Amino acid sequence: MLRNDRRSRFYIIPYQHAPEPPMTIELAEACRESVHVVRADGAVLPAAVAVLFVLDRLGWRNAAAFLGTRPVLPLVECAYAWVANHRPLVARLLRLEGPPGA
Repeated sequence: MLRNDRRSRFYIIPYQHAPEPPMTIELAEACRESVHVVRADGAVLPAAVAVLFVLDRLGWRNAAAFLGTRPVLPLVECAYAWVANHRPLVARLLRLEGPPGA
C-alpha cells in the first residue's frame, strides 16, 4: 500500500520506536494487536479504521467511504481482525513472502 504513497504523506515507524508523545503505554499495548494511525491533529485511529484512513488519503476515497459506512464497517473490522490473526497464511496466499526455508 505504501508504494502508492508517491507524495510521502505517511511516516511509518514500528511502534516500539515511536517517540513519546504520541506513544503512550496504552497505545503501545494496542499497537501490539493492530496497526494504528496517529493523525496530524493527534487523533488515534485503530485497526480497520486506520486502514480506511490510509486508503482515503491514497486516493481510494470512494472505496474507503463505502467500506466505512455503518452497515459495512463491522464486516471490514471482522475481516481486518481475521487477517491480523492469520498474517502468515495471508502472506503466503498473496505471495508476500517466500516459501519456508528460502
